Amino acid sequence: MPSLFVPSRDSRHRRACFALYRALLRQAPRVPLPPNIAPALDPVNPITALIRARFRNNKIQTSPRLHAQILAFLRQHNADLLSRPTKPTPPSSAPLPDTIPLLKRIPHPEQPHSKPPTFVPTERPRPLSQIKGGVRKVPTLEMAQAFPFLRLSKPQSPALSRVIGQLVRRRFNRLELMTEYTEHVVPEYKEEDRWERLVGQQLVRHGLAAADVLNEPTYKATAERVVRHTQKQLNERLGVAKARGRALWKLVLEEKALAEEEAEERRGMEGGLIEHLSAKEIIDALSEFDRIPASPKDAVEMSPGGETGRDRGEEERQSTRQPRPAKRVPPGLRDDDDSFW
Repeated sequence: MPSLFVPSRDSRHRRACFALYRALLRQAPRVPLPPNIAPALDPVNPITALIRARFRNNKIQTSPRLHAQILAFLRQHNADLLSRPTKPTPPSSAPLPDTIPLLKRIPHPEQPHSKPPTFVPTERPRPLSQIKGGVRKVPTLEMAQAFPFLRLSKPQSPALSRVIGQLVRRRFNRLELMTEYTEHVVPEYKEEDRWERLVGQQLVRHGLAAADVLNEPTYKATAERVVRHTQKQLNERLGVAKARGRALWKLVLEEKALAEEEAEERRGMEGGLIEHLSAKEIIDALSEFDRIPASPKDAVEMSPGGETGRDRGEEERQSTRQPRPAKRVPPGLRDDDDSFW
C-alpha cells in the first residue's frame, strides 16, 4: 500500500529541505581540501557539486531512512552547538553604584547651564584618621592631552587609563574631522557650489527652473556648519577641562597644606617628648638602647650585671670542679722525679 505522506508536497518538509540545502552549501567552502583534489581551473568546489548532485538524485526519494538520517544529523549538530562553551560576559565599564566621584559640578542658581562650570571636591581632603599609615601623601596633578587628572598612587589603575584613553581618542577624532573638512571638504564643496550655480543660471535662463533655485543652501555652508559645531564641542570640552584643572589644583594645595601642618605637629610631639626628659633619663635610655642585643646569640651571652654568660659559666665550672687526687709515688722513687710520669 503506497504511503499517503508525500514529502515533496508538504510545505514544512520543503522548507526544511531547502534550509538544509542552503546550510550545506554555505559550509562547503570551509571544508579544507588537499591540493590534488581541489581543481585548479574549475571554480566550483567539488563538495558543492557533490551536494547539488545528491539532492538532485534524491529529489524523488520518499524513504523514511533518509529522513531519519537527516534528523539524526540535525539533532547531533544542535547538541554539539549547545555543548560548546559560551563566551564569558565581558566586564561592565559602568561605574559602581557606591562610587563617590572626586569632583561634583555645582550649577549656578540663576543660570543652571552657565559656562564655564564650577567643580568642588566631594570627599577630599580626608581626615587623618581615615588615612592608612597615619601619614598623608600629597597627590600630583597631571595632564594628558589637555585633560587634567590626579595621580593618587602608583601604579596607575586600569580604569583611569581606560577613561583617559577614551577622552584622548575622542578629542583626536574631533580634531581630525575638523582638519579634514577645513582642508579638503570645504574647498571641494566650494567648487561644487560654483558648478551648481552655473547650472542653475542656465536653467533659469531657459525657463526650466524658478529663480529660487539660486537661493538654495549650498554644500559649502553645510561643511562650514560641521566645522563650527566641531569647534564648539572642542571649546566646551576645553572649558570643562580648565574648570576641572582649577578644582584639582585647589585640592592639591589643600592636601599639601594639611600634610605640612600634620608633619609640623609630629615634629612638635617628638620635640616635646624629649624636652620633658631630664639629662639623666636621656643618658639612661641611651645606655639601655646600647645594651639591647643585636642577635639571639648576643642575647644569650648578655647578662644583667654586664658580664657575659661565657664568663659566668667559666666561674661556675671552676667552683664545681673536683680537686685533683694526689700523686701516688711508688716506693723507691722521689717525688720530684719526672721520669716516671
